[in-house]
Amino acid sequence: MSSLSLAVRKRRHCEREKQHDV
Repeated sequence: MSSLSLAVRKRRHCEREKQHDV
């Protein structure tokens, strides 16, 4: 389950960085 949490966190981080870039 730790792997899923890590993937979700990375995906959320990527989305936040993309929005911040706009």
